[in-house]
Amino acid sequence: MGEPRFGLAFVNQPPEQRQGTYVQLAEDRGFDSAWAVETRLLRDGIVPLTSWATRTTDIELGTAMINPYTRTPTLMAQTFATLDEVSNDRTILGIGAANELLIEEFHGEEFHRPLTRTRETIEVFRALMRGETVTYHGETVQVTDVQLDFEPPRSEVPVYMGVTGPRMLELAGAIADGVILNAFVSHGYIENAIERIEAGARDADREVPDIGMVPVYSVDPESTPAKEAVKPLLAEYVCNLPGLETARRKVGDPLLEREDVREEVMEPVRETIESDSVGAAAEHVPDWLVDELAVAGSKRECMAKFEEYFDLGFDFLVPSLVGENYGYAIDSVGDHFALDG
Repeated sequence: MGEPRFGLAFVNQPPEQRQGTYVQLAEDRGFDSAWAVETRLLRDGIVPLTSWATRTTDIELGTAMINPYTRTPTLMAQTFATLDEVSNDRTILGIGAANELLIEEFHGEEFHRPLTRTRETIEVFRALMRGETVTYHGETVQVTDVQLDFEPPRSEVPVYMGVTGPRMLELAGAIADGVILNAFVSHGYIENAIERIEAGARDADREVPDIGMVPVYSVDPESTPAKEAVKPLLAEYVCNLPGLETARRKVGDPLLEREDVREEVMEPVRETIESDSVGAAAEHVPDWLVDELAVAGSKRECMAKFEEYFDLGFDFLVPSLVGENYGYAIDSVGDHFALDG
C-alpha cells in the first residue's frame, strides 16, 4: 500500500457556496479528490462539481453516487464529457444502484434488476466516452445508433462504484476502476467486503481496483460534541434503512448479529423514530457505537481511527464531514498525514 490518500465529501451541510471554499482548502492541503454526495433528496450530485471545477485546478471531482435509473448512460456520457471540458479532465463517475425507496417511491421509476442495470449502464457509458457509435440491446438498457455530437476530452473517465451487497461488491471488483464502501460499517463487514471485491477481480482475471470508503467524520477539540453531531445520522442510517441492513448481513457484519446492538440500540431507535423523531432516537445511540462506526471525537481519536481504516486495507478514504468544524477537520487530516508535503 502506498501513501494514504484522502478525498472529501459533505453530508448535506454546509450550503454549496461554503462547500466550494472547503474544497479549495482541501486541494491546498493535499487532498486528491472531492465528491458531491447525491443521496435521498439532498443536493444534486452534478451541479456542485461545475462550481468546484472553476475554483480549483488539480483536485479530482467525483459524484457520490448517481444512480443508473434517473440518468441514462447517454446523459451520463454527455454530462461527464462536458464536466471534463470544464475541469480539464478531472472528473470521476461515481455510480451506485441506490435503493427501492429512492427509485420507486421518490422518483416513480421501477427498481428493476439493479446489478444488471448498473453493469449495462457502465458498458454503454464507456463506449460513448470512447467516441463510438453505440447500438446496445441489453436486458435493462437499450440504445440504437447513438454517438455524442462532440468529442469527449478523454476517452476514459474513471468509474467508481458505490456498493454494499455481496453481488455488487463482486461486480465492482470485476469491472470498476474503483470501489467506495458505504458509511457506518463495522470492521468485520469491511474485511468481508474487501474479500468480495478481491474475489470479483480474481474471477475477472484483473487487478484489484482502487478501494476506499466514505466514513462519516466529525472532529472537535472536545470529544463529546463531535460524537453527538454524528448520532442522528447514525440512528437513521444504521437502524432505520432495512435495505442497507439486509445487504450488510448478506456480506457478513458481525456487529448486526450482536444481541446488545439489536436490543439496546436498533430496536429502541426504530421505535422512537416511529413514535417521535430522529433527533429523539439519537439519544439511544451510545458513544461506543459511534466509535465503532464513525470517525468522531477529538483530533487524536479521529486520526487514530483513520489509521485503523488504512490498516484494514483501504487505498483511500473520503471523509464525509458533519458538524461545523470543516476547516479544522480538513487541516487536522492534512497536518497529521502530511498530505501537502
